Amino acid sequence: MFGVSWTELLVVALGALVVLGPKDMVIMAGKAGTWIRSLQMHWHDVKTQFHESMDRSGVYRDVKGFYRDVTPDFPLKPPASPKDEGPQPGCFMNTTSEPPLESELPQQPLLAHMQELRRRLMLAVGSWMVGALLCYGFVQDIYQILAAPLRRAFGDEEGRRLMYTGLTEAFVVYLKTALWGGLILSLPVFLYQIWAFLAPGLYPREKAIVRGFFIAGPVLFIMGLLLAYFGVIPLAWHFFLSFQSQEGLPIQIDPKMDDYFGLILHILLAFGVAFLFPLVLAILIYRNVIGL
Repeated sequence: MFGVSWTELLVVALGALVVLGPKDMVIMAGKAGTWIRSLQMHWHDVKTQFHESMDRSGVYRDVKGFYRDVTPDFPLKPPASPKDEGPQPGCFMNTTSEPPLESELPQQPLLAHMQELRRRLMLAVGSWMVGALLCYGFVQDIYQILAAPLRRAFGDEEGRRLMYTGLTEAFVVYLKTALWGGLILSLPVFLYQIWAFLAPGLYPREKAIVRGFFIAGPVLFIMGLLLAYFGVIPLAWHFFLSFQSQEGLPIQIDPKMDDYFGLILHILLAFGVAFLFPLVLAILIYRNVIGL
């Protein structure tokens, strides 16, 4: 839609919720609903005028006569005006001639939910920032843990190193490392805030199922990370280093910090997400989206 993905729209909406506050968001949503209803009313008037003009010109009468033998109940009638019909059961739009006032909109329940959502988002993001600050204090040790598979793959060769060519490259890499480490540390807080927001609206059986997913998800993700770190990455590094050669003009690798961090991060995330596929399949089967 307009070149913008739904993920980007969701991020923008959450940012607006945190910055503007839930009260202003509800008022803006009410105004948007009023504008949509006004457009709907105008479109209904246009259709009504079209049907009336067709009825006066005799087109309806001619078409009815042509189809009378085939479909005696040919439904060509001008639609009734919403002003004459009154409110329709189950319709969430107000069908009166006057638009609803902002004070008449159902603000209190939605406002309470959005205030709680905003509070829990701020708590989760705050815990992430605290975790990132803690990780930044040990960022060199964390990066050495990430570089350990490459150090073991190099073996006892002298002069091996990770280099950086830009003045800010090392700082940016350390900052990314701290942010990802803080996200991992704050993951229990994120999961708890999501659970606390969803739990009041769930039945006891649904709570048990969601609780199981919340426990199994991190466990499967960590299993994928461990398999990638201890099993796949060492084999991959030995394979890539095998292209070095000392014959003729020597061919040697001199990796950069940023390139190495991006590569190992993508491999770890790929395996972590791949281990979540059984959980996704279980959710789809439970919701009858797919069958066994």
